[in-house]
Amino acid sequence: MELNRNQRSTPEELKVAMTFFLTMPWVPIVYYGEEIGMRSMDGWPFIEGSRDRSAQRTPMQWEAGATAGFSTCDPSKLYLPIDPDPKRPTVAGQIDDPHSILNWTKGLLALRSSISALGNTGGWKFVSDPQQAYPAVYERSDDHSKYLIIINPREKSATASIEGYDRLEVIWGNPQNLSVKKSKDKLSLRIQGVSSVICKVL
Repeated sequence: MELNRNQRSTPEELKVAMTFFLTMPWVPIVYYGEEIGMRSMDGWPFIEGSRDRSAQRTPMQWEAGATAGFSTCDPSKLYLPIDPDPKRPTVAGQIDDPHSILNWTKGLLALRSSISALGNTGGWKFVSDPQQAYPAVYERSDDHSKYLIIINPREKSATASIEGYDRLEVIWGNPQNLSVKKSKDKLSLRIQGVSSVICKVL
């Protein structure tokens, strides 16, 4: 799943990416700033041997202001400049917004922590057609439960047909973004563009 590093991705695009990163069976790593959608500042100076990494290491954007709440020093003394965009995302601007990337990320981490099937030791298998890129549908499971993660980063809606499932309940994401129709032993899924959901298999 590629995001153009030279452009600011939309909050909804970032939510889809975060859903993928935080529902796979690996150790989840969220580099500071990703949880609020900080952008990579390509072309920033190399500091302390950072080389290409400096683009992702600008000061954390806690709040509005000349130093984004990272420090009380003069902005010229920061080890790297902050994002100059006056609309740059901040923790303060997202913490009380239930629809923010920050709270989306926190919610995914809470799910991963509370549901073992979604954790590091849960099973994983791809269940949608591997010849069709999107939607990507994969199953996470343990001895007691199964979950389907349905991801569509495209702008247009996407459909998939899967076998071996009876009913689904959306537990994360907007239920209105997913429609499910049952036909014999198959489920036909249609998910809206730039969206993702996590469903419990009933």
